[in-house]
Amino acid sequence: MNILPEWVQWIQALAPAAASVAALVAGSLGWATYSQRRTADRRDQWWKRAQWAIDASMDADDNERQVIGAAILVHLAESDLCMPDDRDLLLQVLVAARDAVLDTEEPNGETGSEGGGDDGKPSEDEAEAG
Repeated sequence: MNILPEWVQWIQALAPAAASVAALVAGSLGWATYSQRRTADRRDQWWKRAQWAIDASMDADDNERQVIGAAILVHLAESDLCMPDDRDLLLQVLVAARDAVLDTEEPNGETGSEGGGDDGKPSEDEAEAG
């Protein structure tokens, strides 16, 4: 004969299942927190790379750095971490960088003081090669 009330016997029988459910809920919450934190850290690193690439793509003194910055911006825009608003921002930066490069071009279509002009005559290098 059992001296405990029937409801206490039910609690004793369900206690292992309740502990398992509680552990499952706690594990799920822990995983969700970890996943959210990991995504936030990855987005933070993505944004640091984007900031560097934006600075590089706008560097009017170093054309090679501009090209590398623009290439990295394109790559970052294709990332799964890139949100639609971020993509729009990167596109605007790329357009601004392109416009800045075009504004520095000379009227004959060449940048800087290198090259042989666009007067229809071959440059010395072209004349020697041709």
